[in-house]
Amino acid sequence: MRKSAVPGKLAILGILVLCSPACTEHKRLASETVIIRQKLEEAEQSLKDLNDEYRILADNLNALKADPSLKQSGKTTPEDRARKLQAEIDSLTNQKADAEKALAVLKEDFESYKKAN
Repeated sequence: MRKSAVPGKLAILGILVLCSPACTEHKRLASETVIIRQKLEEAEQSLKDLNDEYRILADNLNALKADPSLKQSGKTTPEDRARKLQAEIDSLTNQKADAEKALAVLKEDFESYKKAN
């Protein structure tokens, strides 16, 4: 009877080791790492999208400023359109700066998390 009791005890011991708090904490930290990486990738993609949109609007503004043949169309003048585009570019520039700050904070947080674990 003792021979069958030893494997049973070893199995129970193995189950207890697998369910220990350290293992649970390791799994929690691993899932947090995945979540932080996803957030970081989303922020980087958002920054890339804003950069692309900024570049397009800046090119449009430069084209408007350089084209002397623009004529008044409807109630808005080329200067009004250029001002509106400049306002959009300023807004996108602010959004880009905010996204860069958020990305820097996320990177710092992720690096401190990696160092802690």
